[in-house]
Amino acid sequence: MALYTIQNEFLTVTVCDKGAELHSVKTADGCEYLWQGQTPGLWKDRAPVLFPICGQVFGGIYTWEGKTYELGGHHGFARRMTFRVTQTSADCLRLTLTANEESRRVYPFEFSLSLCYRLKENRLFCTAEIENMGTGVMPFSFGLHPGFNVPLDDTAFEDWQLTFSQVCAPRELVINEDGFLTGEFIPRPLVEGRILPLSHSLFDINSPFYKEMADTVRLESSKSPRSVTLSYPGFLYLGLWHDEKTEAPYVCIEPWYGMASLQGVTDDFATKEDMITLKSGEKTALECVFTIE
Repeated sequence: MALYTIQNEFLTVTVCDKGAELHSVKTADGCEYLWQGQTPGLWKDRAPVLFPICGQVFGGIYTWEGKTYELGGHHGFARRMTFRVTQTSADCLRLTLTANEESRRVYPFEFSLSLCYRLKENRLFCTAEIENMGTGVMPFSFGLHPGFNVPLDDTAFEDWQLTFSQVCAPRELVINEDGFLTGEFIPRPLVEGRILPLSHSLFDINSPFYKEMADTVRLESSKSPRSVTLSYPGFLYLGLWHDEKTEAPYVCIEPWYGMASLQGVTDDFATKEDMITLKSGEKTALECVFTIE
């Protein structure tokens, strides 16, 4: 495992080659914005990259062209694999993963997945570039799972909120206790149509995931000058999470393109909803911008 750092006058960002995962996002005054995963009994990761699924497939398996593949666990395999550094400069870092013997056993596609981290003033651009390097069609999902320290200073967790960039009426997906979709949605009214106050009880049962929300959200508090804004155009869902039934001092804000399986349904990747599909030789990109203040 190796760590790489990019820096400008506003931010210092560290990325690990394992999973191309963000490990640290610090401002010039030394404030760490990213959850560090070092508290005993709590989540040990920091910002996993989710590929080629988000969530989990029912029974740990899926089918493709009549064959069954085991893809057990959550969020796919990319987060466990070592990426190659393919570009580096003072303020830009690109890491790339390509299909290998291990990936082909569970995901029979030739792919290239690159994560490019780039700084511009107080903004961190995280761009995922995916290419189908095989001869047939390639389906996949992609997501980001960054955790941010809350509070970011001497305030309380409940002093913080998520404020969407515009009035919206998101629908929350109903997820059962095993983490699978029921196919149902419930309306999730926001305060003044834009604000979701944070509380630990929000995470007592399941992670809330929203659809039809605005594509920019700000983690902020009226009692603090610090904030994090995420802009995620092109992603279909936004999830929130921390360790269930705890007072964990962080929140994950997760843009996803794709979701877990429906309860009781073994997915065929040819028909699974909300998958991105690339033809042979095609490329696509998804970008999330973090503004750190």
